[in-house]
Amino acid sequence: MNEKKQILLVGRFNPSDTLTGPEKYGKRLLEFLSERNYDVVFLDFFFKDKNVNIWKRLFGEQIVNERPLVIKYGIFRIILFFFKTKPSIVHIINLESFQFVIFFLKYFINFRLLTTFHGLLKKEIEGSFYKRKFNVKLKIKILESLALKLSDKLIFVSKLLEEKFKEEYKIDITRSVIISGGIDEEFFQQAKNKNFNEPYKFIFYDPNPEYVNRGFDQILKSFEKMKSYDFELHVIGKGFKHDKSNTKFRVFYYQPFQKAKLLKFLEDKHFIVKGNAFDSFSIFVVECMASGIIPIVHRDIGMSSIIENGINGFIYKLDNNESLEILFKNLFQGDYDLEKISSNCIKSVESLRWSNILKSYLNIYAK
Repeated sequence: MNEKKQILLVGRFNPSDTLTGPEKYGKRLLEFLSERNYDVVFLDFFFKDKNVNIWKRLFGEQIVNERPLVIKYGIFRIILFFFKTKPSIVHIINLESFQFVIFFLKYFINFRLLTTFHGLLKKEIEGSFYKRKFNVKLKIKILESLALKLSDKLIFVSKLLEEKFKEEYKIDITRSVIISGGIDEEFFQQAKNKNFNEPYKFIFYDPNPEYVNRGFDQILKSFEKMKSYDFELHVIGKGFKHDKSNTKFRVFYYQPFQKAKLLKFLEDKHFIVKGNAFDSFSIFVVECMASGIIPIVHRDIGMSSIIENGINGFIYKLDNNESLEILFKNLFQGDYDLEKISSNCIKSVESLRWSNILKSYLNIYAK
């Protein structure tokens, strides 16, 4: 690839180190490209909040970060920036409404447009606790449709997500590719042979429990039936509401961690459990696997495609209410060689190192 080509990453930028999902995905891609001296800029927008007025949303300009360069622009500044710099490659990291202007500019400026899809509106509505207004749903639907129509490359974070899009839209499969989220090296470096003596320590992660139903109540009900066993549930996320006095096992709650604290937290944990919500991939689960933590998921989790049941993790059935409870009982009764499964977890996600994910993107950028 000609390194003089400018790569423009477009989406929401968040400097935090507690991220997972699309924002972490974009931040890591920016960091790795910058470290390898590619001409890369991250373009962000002035989204609505109490400190942003209409002037900023139209004409605003702010340097968020200088190295690597992150710029926040208003709509007209974005148009000016495109006509002035004429970027070679524009990569939409996650779909946002302000990108309508980029789809418009595609008709006037010759740039190669790539879009990474992390979710599907239809699935997000199904799992949401709140109802989006009709005009909001229509706007997102049009945004998805334009991205599918105008992008030179459609990048899905899992085969599962690609299949869901095929059910909803007509997709040109020749423009489609699967590139998942990556894993930071530190998760592999701190992985050790875990001691699977009781009490078993389970993790449940949900960054926004007030917005999306990720099956926390279902998990609790299944665990309640395991009262004769010794175990703990460690819950990461903001705003959880649960009466611990009614729980017959130990439950611990945490705010999302910075990476150094997260790595320390994962050292003595045994399992990561996903609830009943659809998840296009789940970077957090594969980070846990790289740390030797065994995943317990269902088939509506995108990364479940890399799991062989009982070999490097466990798959339970969403359409069977007793499936998760039976699996928990089998774990507590010692039916599996958990140390071996933990070791297999690490091996099965070796290819998901960020260095490998970056190579996949560089191959696409070069074409």
